[in-house]
Amino acid sequence: RALKAARVWRTVRTVAGTESAYKMTGLESCHTIEELVAVSFEHQCGPAARLTGELTKGPGLSLPHAGKLLANGMKGDYLAIVRWLKYMYANSWLLMDVCARGAAAPTFETLSHALFSANADVVLWGARLLTRLATELSELHPQPLMDWLDTQGLAALVSAWRTHPDLHAIGALLPLVPPCVGTEQLVFFTSTMPAVLGEIGSYIGFVLEVMPLIHAANVARRETPCDRTILYLVQVGLAALREGQELPSTRSLALDLLAQIWALYPERLHRLRINVHEALAGASSLDATTSEAEHTAAGNVMRALKNATRLAEVEVQLTALIAMARLFENFALSGDENAVEAAASLFRALGFALIENHHEIIIRVFLERTLSHLLAHHPHVAVGTLLKPLLKQAAHYGYNNCDFDFLLMLAKHGALETTHAVQLLQFLAEVCISDAMLGRTATIPLLVLVERFAAEPLVLDYLEVFAERSLARLIPDQNGKEAAPIAATLILETIAKLLRAHMAVAKRLSPAVHATVDTYTGVRGVAHPGLAALVYSTI
Repeated sequence: RALKAARVWRTVRTVAGTESAYKMTGLESCHTIEELVAVSFEHQCGPAARLTGELTKGPGLSLPHAGKLLANGMKGDYLAIVRWLKYMYANSWLLMDVCARGAAAPTFETLSHALFSANADVVLWGARLLTRLATELSELHPQPLMDWLDTQGLAALVSAWRTHPDLHAIGALLPLVPPCVGTEQLVFFTSTMPAVLGEIGSYIGFVLEVMPLIHAANVARRETPCDRTILYLVQVGLAALREGQELPSTRSLALDLLAQIWALYPERLHRLRINVHEALAGASSLDATTSEAEHTAAGNVMRALKNATRLAEVEVQLTALIAMARLFENFALSGDENAVEAAASLFRALGFALIENHHEIIIRVFLERTLSHLLAHHPHVAVGTLLKPLLKQAAHYGYNNCDFDFLLMLAKHGALETTHAVQLLQFLAEVCISDAMLGRTATIPLLVLVERFAAEPLVLDYLEVFAERSLARLIPDQNGKEAAPIAATLILETIAKLLRAHMAVAKRLSPAVHATVDTYTGVRGVAHPGLAALVYSTI
């Protein structure tokens, strides 16, 4: 197939009038990688390259010497090397023709030296050339590609990744991995990568970067990794989470790995079973068989994420919470029954994490903003079970402006039921009349709830009782002492807002207002100025 493709290219070049140009350079007569590299390099660099002694006469340039030129340049000058790489990238069919004759291994071994270069342009065009060749050869001769990646390719790629992180940031390096790995993913993750990336943190970090690319390649080929590969990666993540064994940064990477595997293969993780207590002994000890004594891989991942939210390190806690939020968004709209159940478990875990960490202001504010975002995009999530313990913690540990933003989101949420709305009303109403700093802030979610549930008898009954109790505080006691001016102002403002919120509320609260005016006038002999103004809002 490769020779046939080369003949097609040759026909196209003849029609385009470029055939004579390649014959003039001698590239057409090159049958080995040594000849092709020597002739093409001399053609691009000109006679000056021969005069500098970089090239020997004739097509006898040795591949080790060519590799040194790619890595170190021509006496420190990389312009000629970049020009040659661009030329070979534009005419990659020449290298394809050579590789089709059985020279794929020496070709990739020679070109891989470009990845060790200190020059970013050399690494960039070397990676592009290798990626193009690997993509073309992956369907014809995949085994030499994996052999090259195992022996030298991955080490060169990791070196380029560490030396030139800006190239990795633009996605210029890792696209080389999927066509080279092909279907040998188990070998790649269990043998090739540990040999080059021995430190667990570096290993997991590289997996996080390359796994989405390999998954996309599998989807394009309509293939899936074997169960042993998925189980191995899950066990790597679980092993790195053992308390006291790894640094917080490594455990954060492990959490990201577990969440990524679950997001990419949710059905497989709900089906596969793994023993979390089994020591990580390599791929040879992994078995995909099921047992009643074991748990599903998804269950172990969920348990690891929940446990991480209770650790002392804030970095690990935030990583686990972010991973759970992303997984919830992935699963919430899925039609799969297991995914929907997992989404519900994830939301409950996030809610209880908010309750458990209410005294930690950083975690609390982050979770409130995160849950507000999730609730805004998923109006059918049940929030009732979250409300009562949340309000209890707020009453015990206090609250701030961010808490009322979250309570406002709960008040607007479509799944909020009447009984839970009354619980929220009780908390907000007490804050409105007792907190001089945040009382007016609490009236915003309070009025939202009143407008939504004004037709509910349970809500109206509570508001009537609340109005009677709060207005009674304005009546002087036996010693003639009244409520403080600040407290009286908060009470009057809150009742006035409730009277204007809804017609049904005004009808229920008006008798209490008139009764309070009469009582105050009877005690003092004069009308209360605030209560007198309040009468004009009654019905």
